[in-house]
Amino acid sequence: MLLCPRRLLRHQTSTISRGAPAILLLALIVEPVIAWTGDRSVPLQELLQAIARSGVQLIYSSETIPPELRATPPPPELPLEARLQAVLAPFQLEAQRLPTGGYVIVRSSGHAPALEVIVTMERDGIVSPLPGAEVSLTSIRRHARTDHMGRVLFADLRPAEYPVEVKFDGLREARRTVKITPDSATADLAVRLLWEPVSLEEIMITSNRYDAGATLAVTMAREAIENIPSTSGDAARSLQMLPGAAVAGYSAKTHVRGSRDDETLFRYDGLTLTDPYHLEAFQSLLSAIDPAVIQSTTSWRGVAPIQFGERIGAVVDIEPRAITGRTIDAKLSNREAGLLLGTPFANDRGTVFAAARLSNAYSPAQWAEPDGLQPKYRDDVLRVTWEAGPHTRLTAGALALDDQRDMLSSNTMPTDQRARVDDRERYAWLRLFQEFTPSIHSETLVSHESSENIVNGRLHVRGIETGFLAKHDRISAWSVREELTLSPASRWSLLIGAERTNAAVENTAWSRVDFAAPFVPGLQPTADLQQDSDISLRAAASAVYGGVQWQASDGTLADIGVRRDTRRYDPMTGGDGHWSVRASLRQRLSGGTLVRLGWGQTTQASVFDVSRAADGSVQPAPARLLNQMNFSVEQMFGNYWFLRSEVYDKREHSSFQIREDVSSPFTLLPEIAVGNQLISTQGARLYGFETRLESDPSRPLSGWLSYSWSRAEDNIARQWVPRSWDQPNAVQLGTRWRQGPWKVSGVFNWHSGWPYTPLVVSTTGGANPNLLAVGLAPRNSGRFEEFVSLDILLTWEHSLAGGTFQASLELDDVSNWKTVCCHNYSVMRTPDGASQLIDSPGYWVGFSPAIGVRWRH
Repeated sequence: MLLCPRRLLRHQTSTISRGAPAILLLALIVEPVIAWTGDRSVPLQELLQAIARSGVQLIYSSETIPPELRATPPPPELPLEARLQAVLAPFQLEAQRLPTGGYVIVRSSGHAPALEVIVTMERDGIVSPLPGAEVSLTSIRRHARTDHMGRVLFADLRPAEYPVEVKFDGLREARRTVKITPDSATADLAVRLLWEPVSLEEIMITSNRYDAGATLAVTMAREAIENIPSTSGDAARSLQMLPGAAVAGYSAKTHVRGSRDDETLFRYDGLTLTDPYHLEAFQSLLSAIDPAVIQSTTSWRGVAPIQFGERIGAVVDIEPRAITGRTIDAKLSNREAGLLLGTPFANDRGTVFAAARLSNAYSPAQWAEPDGLQPKYRDDVLRVTWEAGPHTRLTAGALALDDQRDMLSSNTMPTDQRARVDDRERYAWLRLFQEFTPSIHSETLVSHESSENIVNGRLHVRGIETGFLAKHDRISAWSVREELTLSPASRWSLLIGAERTNAAVENTAWSRVDFAAPFVPGLQPTADLQQDSDISLRAAASAVYGGVQWQASDGTLADIGVRRDTRRYDPMTGGDGHWSVRASLRQRLSGGTLVRLGWGQTTQASVFDVSRAADGSVQPAPARLLNQMNFSVEQMFGNYWFLRSEVYDKREHSSFQIREDVSSPFTLLPEIAVGNQLISTQGARLYGFETRLESDPSRPLSGWLSYSWSRAEDNIARQWVPRSWDQPNAVQLGTRWRQGPWKVSGVFNWHSGWPYTPLVVSTTGGANPNLLAVGLAPRNSGRFEEFVSLDILLTWEHSLAGGTFQASLELDDVSNWKTVCCHNYSVMRTPDGASQLIDSPGYWVGFSPAIGVRWRH
């Protein structure tokens, strides 16, 4: 129960007098925003509190007047009771006079009827509230969006029949008609939207995704990503909230089910993002995907639909932010600053938004090494949509990423590393959706990508190595993709697609490094290492693919797809080509139980990854071939709990070579580091079990618990060796709590320590047993201690200037466990002339706070 007591008018007047300058300053800032947005509504609770401050006692409960109710301030010249009734009437509330002279606010019984619309979504037999759906009474042009429980209330209606229209991006819209009679109080209308293959017009307008209902995908909305610690500023980190993700420390790159971190495909608005990371040389601390510019992410960790090629690890398909009205999203924290502006135009036939994000002086990297890293990053997005007709929609966009890093090693380390890295990536795309007939529609995508990477640096490790590196890489590529979707019958759907990429690749590198002898047998040679390479070539990659989907019955959906990828290089002769086949089956056993079975053969062969061999020839990276199977069971318990369990088995059947620093992932110049070793594998096996229990996220208190058991091993010299991110056991516990303007969320992570290759010291034997030899133990034969982290996000929201003001405090790795990540070695000379090997452990980025403010409209 909330009680607003009588205030002394004299006290109220003095408060306003003292605050007059601040109020005038606020008005100068707020009024232009209100004029631009056209929205003068404020929370109803604030209006009542303002009336109470004039000396009126008001009694009401937070259940009667929840925080989300908003109203327009009444004219101040109205009498008190008239002002009260003006703001309460639209919500079917009234103020009843008390004998003591105050008022109690209750639900009215004699006002105009109202309509409450409850919107839910059904996906795979599971029904849940749908927040953010747009509900319209088309005959009187009233619009509203559903709250976190999927509800919206239209008050003060006249008796009549009202057409009701419900829309949500990516789902089939629904239309209903409801009749309001003079004796109606509050009419209820339940609308359920289905997650299914929608009609071609809806696909054209919202998303051209070939229905992925047979495969197991996980969708996360922007609001969910922004309200989870460690993902609030990075949409790519949504992968890390799912079982089977291997990540240690503050990094945006994720190993999904044992895969390498470059085996995840990211698409934004259908455009493939080759390497969407900032600060790549320092653990890729941040991706270039700001949650402010997205609507949702859909992730596949197992068998993905056939149109997603190019990667064998995972797929993250990102829908751009939908602009439904004039939009402002401004944020500022000790890590970054960002601004997004968007608006419809031409009577809602078109939309446009522009967004920019800049780094601040302090970042997680500088928190870890305040004297060592000076990062600067920026990303900009521009997207325009246009409905050229009822069956045609055009989208154009541009994305720019810029990085500049001046990096120095920590003063506490015995290693002196200095480097300047400049990265620049540019994307531009044009996307056309076209409906030809009610059963045939197409999508055409034309895009251009260019990137440039410049590295200059030197390295000095006492008594071990001294060297420098200069590298300049450039790529430029044009791509075109055409997809045609057909629905020849109500239970059949076909997909046919083709794409082509023409690229120019230029790599130049010059390095020289001197190693002190002897150090460690098996590491870099104990002689001068010189590399001088210059690569310039043109490459072409093409793919054709097709898929068939069959709804065998109401509970059975089958999907099979075939794909052929080829690539060629000029001036090299010949090329290579590979087949991919994927099949999935979804079966509903009951209203709340689903099972899925998937099998796939997938390839990854990049046209951008080339190198010069020892004999001087240019070689492209070999294709990676993967077979995988997965089986999952999904169970809904009542309306509040959801359980998903899955087993998977992945096998790589191709040989592969990759360079890896066996001592530290934080080496700024890994190409010339002493620990840089060539790892040759003849195959790999990746398998595991995952389970996740989650409660209804629309409830005030919700959460999830996941556990995964997995192994990731390479076949090296006919022995199974764990990969450097193999983590047999992992647990994640998350919780969300919401009460009034407050939100608190926390994520606890624990997983087994990752493997590493230790050094071993042994006597050389012979005449002098005091001589020692230093060497490498078997690859990844040691393990670090368990990784533990606790992340917390606290936010407070307040209505301001027609929008929402938010203050947040994010605490990453509150436990500050100081988990060892690596080893740094150096040699010190003792006063007697002897050499002493120094082992300095390194740590993952630990405790890192972020304080920010945000205003959204």
